[in-house]
Amino acid sequence: MKLIKSVILLTFVLFLSGIVHAQLQVTIERVDIEDIQVLPAPGQNLLDIERGKDVDVRVKLSARTQLKDVEVHAFISGYEYSDVAPVYDATPTFDMDSNVSYVKHLKLRLSRLVKEDAYKLRILVSDRFNSEVIQNFDLKIDVPRHSVDLVDVIMTPQGKIQAGRALLVSVRAENFGQNEEEDLRVQVSIPDLGATAVDYINKVKTDKQEQTQELYLKIPRCAKPGVYQVKVDVLYDNGHRTISKSLPVEVTPDDLCEQSQQPQTVINMPSSTEHVLSGSSVTLPVSITNNGVTNRAYTLTVTGTTDWADVKITPSTMIVVAPKTAQTAYVTLSVSPQTLAGTKSLSVAITSGAETLQQVAILVPVDPLPSTATTRSVLEVLLAVLIAVLVMLALVIGFMHWKKQDDQNTKPYY
Repeated sequence: MKLIKSVILLTFVLFLSGIVHAQLQVTIERVDIEDIQVLPAPGQNLLDIERGKDVDVRVKLSARTQLKDVEVHAFISGYEYSDVAPVYDATPTFDMDSNVSYVKHLKLRLSRLVKEDAYKLRILVSDRFNSEVIQNFDLKIDVPRHSVDLVDVIMTPQGKIQAGRALLVSVRAENFGQNEEEDLRVQVSIPDLGATAVDYINKVKTDKQEQTQELYLKIPRCAKPGVYQVKVDVLYDNGHRTISKSLPVEVTPDDLCEQSQQPQTVINMPSSTEHVLSGSSVTLPVSITNNGVTNRAYTLTVTGTTDWADVKITPSTMIVVAPKTAQTAYVTLSVSPQTLAGTKSLSVAITSGAETLQQVAILVPVDPLPSTATTRSVLEVLLAVLIAVLVMLALVIGFMHWKKQDDQNTKPYY
């Protein structure tokens, strides 16, 4: 009896094991690589594919039973860097109905670092529980005759530079092709700023790297702040092939440029004065602003007043103005009493060293003093008016006093 039970139990375990490890009921009907049909290995011709590009893989498959959560994987084994950048792709999970064909598209990135050799493309179909279905296809990973790539662009300073300074750029190129490359022309430019520099790499052997000298790009001092593109162009294979790359660099403003764009000295003075009487004076303010970065001396010179006015400049004919500050000088004109009425003119010049910064003609309207006869007549009239007022005042006071006495004399006694 125990023997019968053991046989039944063993049979049941074997039955369950067969269910768990049953082959996935899927048929891989066709595989195309770059629209070329390939047949499972072994014994088939190898399909040649160049490295350094994306490879399209199309898989057509069908199921003999209804399946759930199916995945299709495509990969190449034996690549040096499969642990960090595998040559691999997979579809999302999908369900399959029986007797229905499905087409799935995958893409494999063949790195430039994949060595030239024979490989196997493995197509694997699986679900959650059943044993996978796998087919292998022979490939030959080849190397193009000419293939150069930019592996590094080194900028100093990195990422940000002040306008007016120099950007130093070094370019590192690697030869991934079969042929040794010679006389590579490397041009670095910032087109929006009109800056360009060129250098040559004499020779780059296969699977080797070479670097240019530092290329000098002068950023214009008054370049508009913002982000610009640094463009790198490499011509090789006798100038028949080009590779390009662009990197951003931020240009910040230059304080000296901002200062140079505004006047270094700003002078304000009036072009005319109010009316002034002969024998009196008038003062003209002259404001000087120094926008420079150092102290600056200014000299004031007044001409054209010899025959009608005396001139005094305070605090002095020469003033020193500190950077980013303003100072005011005062030109006082004392008009001679003998100056005839009319509009006079004078010229005020401001110089700094040998440079005349500004020269302004100023108009001064001069009015005559009142004449002596006119003054006497006015005084006489005023005196007559004053006497008349005093007489009227005396009459009023006398009348009021008489009225008061008359009232006292007529008062009755009781």
